[in-house]
Amino acid sequence: MKHVRRILAILLATSLSTAALFYLAIATDTIRLGPSTYALPGDALHVRVTVVFLASNTNPLYDFYDVLFEVWNGVHDSKVRPYSLTVHVDLPQALDFDYWPGGTGFSDSPSTIESPCIQTQLDVPAGRIDAGSNFANAPGPVYHIWRIAGESEGRYAPLFDTKIEFCLHQVRVLEGSTLQPITSVTLVWSYRSDLQIYPVADRTVAPGPEYA
Repeated sequence: MKHVRRILAILLATSLSTAALFYLAIATDTIRLGPSTYALPGDALHVRVTVVFLASNTNPLYDFYDVLFEVWNGVHDSKVRPYSLTVHVDLPQALDFDYWPGGTGFSDSPSTIESPCIQTQLDVPAGRIDAGSNFANAPGPVYHIWRIAGESEGRYAPLFDTKIEFCLHQVRVLEGSTLQPITSVTLVWSYRSDLQIYPVADRTVAPGPEYA
């Protein structure tokens, strides 16, 4: 009888260990219960960059521009949603500027904010927004970057459904200079189930500016 109990104890311990390893593998994405990759449609990511000259400026030494970034998601799958976004903008002619949205804490849903930009209301993503600029090289190359994460400290939220917007406001350049932003946008889609969330697809686009 003792021998049987010992065997049962070993089997139970083995089963618990196996179960623990299985759940650990799920938690670390070693085992993926859904698709490992996802085939994106051709219109999965579309970005438009619009540069607007601010004619109201009266400073004879400088010109000013607003730059509006519009990002569209073309994937409409309830289990595959955008969970990470990076917008990187090089501004070779810029001296300084403001930007919207700024950095934020984690938001569970997209929202609309007021801004001083040429477009006074911006649809902004859920998640955590980190934003920053490098003016150290002005009047040489300057850049700005937004990083948006839909996963942070155990909280999860898809960034947006269809469209979001960002803006650089009053980008200052030397009088007579034409602002020519160089933009790169990367969007990452993740698969999410009740047990897991992990990236399955990404796309990067580098749209040229349009002048309004």
